[in-house]
Amino acid sequence: MSARSGPPRRGWPIGLVALLFVIVAGIGAIFYGAANRPDFNVFHFDAGPIEEYEVAEPRWFPQARIFVIALDEAEGAKNLRAIDAIAPVGTGCVVELDPEDERGSARNPLGRPGSFKDTCSQAVWYLTGDALERTSQPLRTFHITRPPPTNAEGQRIVEVEVIGRPNLAEAERER
Repeated sequence: MSARSGPPRRGWPIGLVALLFVIVAGIGAIFYGAANRPDFNVFHFDAGPIEEYEVAEPRWFPQARIFVIALDEAEGAKNLRAIDAIAPVGTGCVVELDPEDERGSARNPLGRPGSFKDTCSQAVWYLTGDALERTSQPLRTFHITRPPPTNAEGQRIVEVEVIGRPNLAEAERER
């Protein structure tokens, strides 16, 4: 007589079924990821010679939709920040510079007035990209190449690694 009572077991063990499910789901995820790759570009944007930047004076580059601002200058080197002009609050709007906004002077470089404003959501940021009003999210920033490369004339330039924008080199070739 056997130690087990009842009818003999038939079918697949639960552990084997779970293992097969995980394997099939993993293979499916690999194929899904391969077929649906994210569509974003990364390119380097030449934002001009470093010598042209003045502290607290943001420069607008509409072709890349970025602002570049010198935050301070210490020991002859400028501390630069590249700020994404696309509002992070989900509106998809391009932020605008309001150079007369006194609210920004509390935390802007050199205490200068000015702010960035999203006209769609009315969110406001300091010139440094930090949140000021109607949002808690800062503006996104892009990486600036260090040490600065030089252009054909031997000038040190500001080179910004822009993520998620059309490739400017391809756009120029299509013209």
